[in-house]
Amino acid sequence: QASDDYEGEFSLERATAEQKRLYFIDEAMKRVDDGTYGSCLSCGRQIAKRRLAALPHSELCIECQKKKEN
Repeated sequence: QASDDYEGEFSLERATAEQKRLYFIDEAMKRVDDGTYGSCLSCGRQIAKRRLAALPHSELCIECQKKKEN
């Protein structure tokens, strides 16, 4: 029973993570369409190209992301 519960919980967490990832990608595509892709949603500055290459759906520049995490 415990193994089945773990598998079910793991699958749900994975599905939720995938849904979040798809949401962020969809939001990034909307920013591409409206011309705001690459701009930080918090401060408005350009997000570094290296950051966008690593995480194309980034919404925040690294400085604002650090502030958000703290």
